[in-house]
Amino acid sequence: MTGVQTCALPIFLGGDTTDDTAANSTTEESASPSEGDFGTCYVSIGDCSYTTDYDGNRVIIVNYEFTNNSDEATSFIVETMSTAYQDGVEIDSSYSMYDIDVVNNGEYDTESTMRNVQPGATTTVQEAYVLTNDTSDILVEVSPFLTGEEITITKTFSQQ
Repeated sequence: MTGVQTCALPIFLGGDTTDDTAANSTTEESASPSEGDFGTCYVSIGDCSYTTDYDGNRVIIVNYEFTNNSDEATSFIVETMSTAYQDGVEIDSSYSMYDIDVVNNGEYDTESTMRNVQPGATTTVQEAYVLTNDTSDILVEVSPFLTGEEITITKTFSQQ
């Protein structure tokens, strides 16, 4: 399978959700938002798609919006740390996405996280992660890299 499949609707984290039934009107705890200001940059976790990498592994491609808020050119990979989990266990980034139709058709940019962005500019970057199964949700987390700030943004994608 070399084509891209669009993700099922993501489960958004953040904000309060109230049950509509009169018998049970509880409010869930606030969760992490899916976008945030990290000082030197602003990041939003966008949508995703599914495909297969060069080795035949099923992968999720996650899109991020990255805005450089610093005074000099920098990149997503320098300013942030992104991690994906399935069943509570970190999943690997896919590094074998170089010779497949998804890349050749421009649907996945393998170098987008490394490109420098000028101050004030915004770009879309993508990361691919190897899935461990075809059913479990994927939790994506992004935090500032080496700043000491305790900010984390998250978004969960459902394969259902």
